Amino acid sequence: MVVVLSLQVSVLKGAELYVILAVELASLSFLFQYFEFFIRRMKLWAIEANYNRLSKDKRDFLTMALIIMKFEAPEFRLAEAYALNPGLFTKEALIERVYRK
Repeated sequence: MVVVLSLQVSVLKGAELYVILAVELASLSFLFQYFEFFIRRMKLWAIEANYNRLSKDKRDFLTMALIIMKFEAPEFRLAEAYALNPGLFTKEALIERVYRK
């Protein structure tokens, strides 16, 4: 894409140059947004898979919140997090975490 852009830009001047640059920047912006969306979906897929494996049929926001916490920091033990900040584990804080995802 960069090679094509450099070949096109070398012969263009004025308004044509700005149009080509705008189109190229728009396409790059689209690609970055697509990759960001896909990365976010991968996170949600992993959380949903773990949640479905643990909870079976019923919806439990507290379990989902704990799974989200573990996904965001897999190397950090939840018991240590509770010891450092028990406020993260209140029912309200856990439900807020589910809706923030």
